[in-house]
Amino acid sequence: MQDIHGNLKLVIVDEAGGIARSIGAGTNNLLTGDARMLAIGNPPTDDPRSRSEVMCEEGDDPDEPGTVTIPIATLDSPAITGERVPYCLDCPPSVARHSIAIHLPAQNWVDRTLREYGEDHPYVMIKVPAELPKGGGKVIPT
Repeated sequence: MQDIHGNLKLVIVDEAGGIARSIGAGTNNLLTGDARMLAIGNPPTDDPRSRSEVMCEEGDDPDEPGTVTIPIATLDSPAITGERVPYCLDCPPSVARHSIAIHLPAQNWVDRTLREYGEDHPYVMIKVPAELPKGGGKVIPT
């Protein structure tokens, strides 16, 4: 991911929480000139100072006007809000036609997660309200 030069680049990273530091540096190398990156995902709960977390923090920093972080809380899931969403196109034809909302987190997942970890647990903070825990202390849920 180096030495790609040209105008109007768009780099899209899905599951950005899994970006290794070396890959994060490679994607950063692409962001020269008129380039943009869309990174989608949750920061990992087991890697303090991950590339994903750093990008999220840049989005909250007024000195980094070129970076925007848009948190999307689990409570905004169409499976919870009842928002109408398209039909799923990923399941095999043998599966009955259904909304993609059934593949998204529902209220029972939120309730179970809050009971298991408590609302102040770093895992819950990242996954439910989409907030970065302050002061590190990230752990992998067991």
